[in-house]
Formats: sequence, C-alpha cells, structure tokens
Amino acid sequence: MTEQEITARIQRVFEETFDVSAPAPQTDLIEAALLDSLGLVTFLLEIELRFGTEMLLESLEIDDFRTIENIAQLFARATSANRRP
Repeated sequence: MTEQEITARIQRVFEETFDVSAPAPQTDLIEAALLDSLGLVTFLLEIELRFGTEMLLESLEIDDFRTIENIAQLFARATSANRRP
C-alpha cells in the first residue's frame, strides 16, 4: 500500500470516527481543534483496528499526530516494519 493510499484510508477513518469531513492531509489537527486528548486516543485505536497494527505508546510523539500526513507516514513505517521477517 502506498503512502497516498494510507493517507486516504486515514482520512476515511477520521471522517467515520468523528462524523466530519477530513481536513487536508497537511492541516494541523491539534491547532485546528479537530483533535483533543480523548479524540487522539479514539482516533489511534480506530486506525490500529483498521490497519491491524499496534503502536507502542511510549514510541509515539504528539507531533506524529499533528497532521493526517504525519499519521500516514507513521503507519506506513509501522506496517512495513511488521512485514519484515
């Protein structure tokens, strides 16, 4: 799966989770008040469920979740790491 496909999937998860249109991939979700701490946890859980990938919380930084683009990069790395032997 390409990073563009991952980005599109994450935008769909955002829309379905929060019942609002997803912002542009580069929009800062926290500054735009689209994600708060509870929303972030909910969003992360939904993405993990849909991608079948678990993220280690201690390895995450808040900046990883500022934009859908950053989230897509994070999950692209995680899914590619999970495929390695």
